[in-house]
Amino acid sequence: MTTTGRRAGMAFILVTLFLDILGIGIIVPVLPHLVTDMLEGDASRAAFYYGAIAASFALMQFIFAPLLGALSDRLGRRPVLLVSLFGFGVNYVLLGIAPTIGWLFAARILCGISGASITTANAYIADISDAVGVQVGLIRVVGLRAVVDLVAHSVRVIVRRVRENGGKRTDR
Repeated sequence: MTTTGRRAGMAFILVTLFLDILGIGIIVPVLPHLVTDMLEGDASRAAFYYGAIAASFALMQFIFAPLLGALSDRLGRRPVLLVSLFGFGVNYVLLGIAPTIGWLFAARILCGISGASITTANAYIADISDAVGVQVGLIRVVGLRAVVDLVAHSVRVIVRRVRENGGKRTDR
């Protein structure tokens, strides 16, 4: 693979991981409030359902990470990553229109299946890099995770302030 091809591949992986991690970073703090609202403010039931939804997400990642890895070995890394990104998009649409807790479960299960693509992304980095490049690529992924967490936190703070103040600026 040429140097230009490697750079393009690395850019594709970093954008993919950015979208994966940003989506997770934004939905995790919003989901408890969404569940509580759907259960008409019943905090104890909401805590149970939120825990079950989070566990279903983690279980799907645990089950599907090796399956997506094997699938990416057979079909190629890019197609698996693109389908996973599509799954993330469908997940967030479902979360946005979910009328019941069952829909939230379905969306988070789909997200867990799609989120298992992070291992495929790491394998792609290993494919396009030499031994030193793999280490550098994985360090970039860790750095990207930190940056995305910061961006997601900033978005949450901005949305919360807009919601609390009705969109009016309070710094003047």
